[in-house]
Parts: sequence; C-alpha cells; structure tokens
Amino acid sequence: MIDNPILIQAMNILEQEFSCHTIILYASSKGHEQVGLNDYNFIAFNDLADSFKISRILDGEYLDLAIYPRDKIQNPDKFMLKAIENSIILKQKEGLGDLFMSRILALYNNQAYGLSDREKKNQKIEALKIFERAYVGDMAGKHQKNGLLFSQLESYFQLRDLPYSGVKKALKFLNQQDPKTYDYFDNALTTGEMFDLIRLIHRVTQADKKYYVMRHAETEPNAQDLQRALTEVGKNQCEKVSEFLTKTPFDLAICSTALRTQQTAKGVLKERKINIHSIEALYFPVNPKIAKIQEIGKNYAINALLQIMKISLETDSSSILVVGHGGMINLIGYLIDSELKPLLHKAFAPSEGFYLNA
Repeated sequence: MIDNPILIQAMNILEQEFSCHTIILYASSKGHEQVGLNDYNFIAFNDLADSFKISRILDGEYLDLAIYPRDKIQNPDKFMLKAIENSIILKQKEGLGDLFMSRILALYNNQAYGLSDREKKNQKIEALKIFERAYVGDMAGKHQKNGLLFSQLESYFQLRDLPYSGVKKALKFLNQQDPKTYDYFDNALTTGEMFDLIRLIHRVTQADKKYYVMRHAETEPNAQDLQRALTEVGKNQCEKVSEFLTKTPFDLAICSTALRTQQTAKGVLKERKINIHSIEALYFPVNPKIAKIQEIGKNYAINALLQIMKISLETDSSSILVVGHGGMINLIGYLIDSELKPLLHKAFAPSEGFYLNA
C-alpha cells in the first residue's frame, strides 16, 4: 500500500489529468537522498497517441512526469533506459508494467548505445571541434564548453560500447571501475579550466591509441635554437632507443619544428616508412616550469595536444611517437596521462634529461 502523500498526489495527477493506467517510479525515492534533493521521476503510459513530459512542483518537491502511448511499452527506445534505475511499479494494467520492465532490461543488455566505427570517429572529431571553438573564450565559447563537458560522460560509455543509464549510475560505475577517469571528471567539473577539460577529452576519446612521449636526444650547445643538431652521443642514443622499440608498430610520429626533434624521430624510426609531422605547438623556447610563465606553457601544451589528437584522427593512427622538449613534453605527458609509465628515463645521458615514456 502506498502511503507517501507525494506519490499519492502524483498518481492522482497522472490518472485524472492524463488517463495513465500504468505508472512506474524510477531513480527517485532511494536515489534522491544521496544528493539531498527531493525529486520524483515517473514514466507512465496511457491509450492516447502523444508522448510528452510534464514538470511540476508539489509541496516543494520536484516531479518529472514522462508520459508515453501504450505502444511504447512493446517498443521502448534508448531514451527510456533511465527507467531501469531503482524502479518501482506503482500501478499497472494487465501486467503492462512488468512487460515494459522486461523490454527495458533486454534493451539494456543488448548494449543499445553501441556505435559504428564511423560514428565513433565522428563523435571524437566533434569533441575536438567544439573544444577548439570553446577555447576562444568568448560567451558563446563558454556556453559550448559547458555542453562539451557534460557530454563527455555519455561519450565515455558510447565509445566503449557500454550501456549508459543516467548520470548517477555512470558516475558510480566510474568511481568503482575507472577511478582515474572519475578523478578527471571531478577536476574538470571543479576547476572549469581548459587544461583539465582537454585532459578529460583525451581520456574519453583516445582510449584506443597509445602514445610514446620522449624528449629529443643530446644536442649541440652552440647554435641558433631551432637549428641545433644532434651530437654523436645523441645519434647513439637514438640507435639504442630504436633497438629498444624495434617491435613497436608505430604508424605516426609527431615532433616540433626544431631540427633536433626531427633528427631524433628519424633516428628512432630509422628505415620505417612512417609519416613524421612537425608542429610548431610542440616547440616552447623557455622552460614552462618557471612560475611566471606556467600559464603560457599550459596554453602551449593545450594547443600541442589538440594538434596531436587532430593529426592522429586524420591519419587513423593508433601507435604514436611524440618527440618534444624538456618541460613542454612533461606537460604533454601529464595531459595524456598523469601516471605515464617510464620505459627509459635518463638512461643514456642524465645531464641532458633524455627519456621515453609510454
């Protein structure tokens, strides 16, 4: 017997105003207490033709009433999957509530959110496009940034062929199964910084790619900076790394416009027929660890990672060598993964800080 006065009044509204014969409460009576909100969510069915949603405030509490025609019981869509969370059938006609829940469960188990490879690529490109627009920082950009941030939660599940059944369940899943991504969401939502947002986008959209991030080998000290070439020691370093990575199936290399990074990439790849892309964004002429230019360094790193992701999507690459400079490559590595696994770290020239992470 139902003795909650809000539920009784809500059912009266659904029955008397909208002729509903089957009423289901979901994600409400148990879920709202966790966040301190009083909200009641209903899916209800009648014998009319239209679907619509009604929002009400009743005695200070929020009601969301989603009303559908009877034929949606047999053929629910993915937008109704939210009904699977903490559901209670309050009223049903001829077992229609039980039938609907069985159909929803089947839809959930069939991974209704699976996307084709083409759709996944489209979604990844769209995320980068919106991020680049938002990075402008005007009012329209700020609006787009918020929409992009919120969309990444559902994208995480879609790109991994996992069913998505609402924010609460999704965050609970991440907290238990992928706590690092959960932390990335937390940081991006808390700070609102573009630096944290691009980290999150990379985490969500680039799970099928592997990056090998390294600093250039030892170089000549006395030359115009962009034209500094590798020393003999540096060339030997490249030989050793090339041997170390001989079985790594690179399909893309990205370096800066500085000669030393280009020579390092070529020295590591040797005779492999792999395109090497040079991007100006990877070159930062001063050490971004210096406090007064940290923000400038962050902006360089954001732009560099954006370009790296665009090139990897354009070329459909999955194993990418990135060669850069000192502090800048540390920032890129942090954006890609704050816990990069060191493969070779200061192994050949400690004074030069030569290393490889993946």
